[in-house]
Amino acid sequence: LDPQIILCDEPDSGLDPVRTAYLSQLLIDINAQIDCTILIVTHNINIARTVPDNMGMLFRKKLVMFGPREVLLTSDEPVVKQFL
Repeated sequence: LDPQIILCDEPDSGLDPVRTAYLSQLLIDINAQIDCTILIVTHNINIARTVPDNMGMLFRKKLVMFGPREVLLTSDEPVVKQFL
């Protein structure tokens, strides 16, 4: 298979922290190997901090921020700061 997009909806749901770390690394490795877009929906801050190059945040049905991971992680936006 050679997908252009992979969708992961809460991929670590029910996993322990060790398996979640393995999953995070697997997603990074897959992205590097097949150069595809991986869209991850997650509430797991560790995955959000380590896996994506870009990330967005939805709040009350609106995209409140989208951009490079570092921009969101250092954002002064109150909703983003509260979540991260």
